[in-house]
Amino acid sequence: PRAARAALGDSAGEAAASCRHIAEARACVGSGDYYVTVGGTPRLVACDMCSLGGGWTQVYLFDAFDLARLNGAAGVCEGAEAALRLRLDGQGNPACFASANGCHDVVIDTGNVPYQQVMGVIRATQTGSLDAFAGFTRTGGSIETGWIDGIGVTLGDAGSREHVWSYAVGWAQDRLSCCGEDEHCPCNKLYFDLKIRRSYTGTSRPTTPLIGAFVGNDWYCDEVVRYSPSRTNCYGDDLGGMLFAPNSCIPGVECCSATQFPLRPWFHKSFAADKTGSRLEIRVCQDQSTGNENIGMVHAQLWVRDQTPSKPVCGGAAPCATASATTVVAAAQPNPFAACPTPTP
Repeated sequence: PRAARAALGDSAGEAAASCRHIAEARACVGSGDYYVTVGGTPRLVACDMCSLGGGWTQVYLFDAFDLARLNGAAGVCEGAEAALRLRLDGQGNPACFASANGCHDVVIDTGNVPYQQVMGVIRATQTGSLDAFAGFTRTGGSIETGWIDGIGVTLGDAGSREHVWSYAVGWAQDRLSCCGEDEHCPCNKLYFDLKIRRSYTGTSRPTTPLIGAFVGNDWYCDEVVRYSPSRTNCYGDDLGGMLFAPNSCIPGVECCSATQFPLRPWFHKSFAADKTGSRLEIRVCQDQSTGNENIGMVHAQLWVRDQTPSKPVCGGAAPCATASATTVVAAAQPNPFAACPTPTP
């Protein structure tokens, strides 16, 4: 008798156009590695079948801790331009730091995987006095030349980039007596209320004129907890501290608010038009010299899909029983901050 044909995605000969196609073709399929045609070649890729309805194809994964274990904390970051190099911050955390100011890119070829939506996450560390949305904007910055101190995600080629998401970084949550209001995160309500006497209410995200119109509400912002060194503090100081971690905000700083930022640190962006074939970029940006400030990428994931899959009815144990259309679950990584208490002022 003829051997049974492999299910879609289970072999190179049955490679799918995307993970969404696998989700629609196979009942009860769970997250895992499947064969998808990327750039005309069958490749084994990670598929998230649960988060936000599932059907996500992973197009990029970076982890500085893994890279440091393999290669040591030195050298050019994998997949990045030469100006992005792996080194340690002041707390001993490995990260992909820029060796000069400006924007430095990781270019991601999406390999013609069909997509109109992007999901992702960035984790970072900072050194020095990063200025959130302020620095580049003062000097006429743009999505091409730089628009944040932080890490941005864009799509499209140089000269025609579109904004996907911004992870902006301000100076320090407790640096309340310093700096212009635009150098702190707009969600640092403690700073605005106590020092500028400027408050906002309700659940809408605060904005300032220095956030570029092309950014809209598609941003997160974070700051290390301490300005002065405090090596015992989980979330660091201006010599190095993890950003975009759960519960990393002191009381009064609303950058961790689940009401304002329900998916943080994950993002989800949908576009009105098909983006298949468009490259993605992760842009590590700072407007001043590395002796003054620097931002390091610790972990990054990017996933794409063209639409939410219409999954067949699962007659057995549902692999996404704990998921919903508004949660990110299967793609999540272990939380290195699980033992960290909520910081205090």
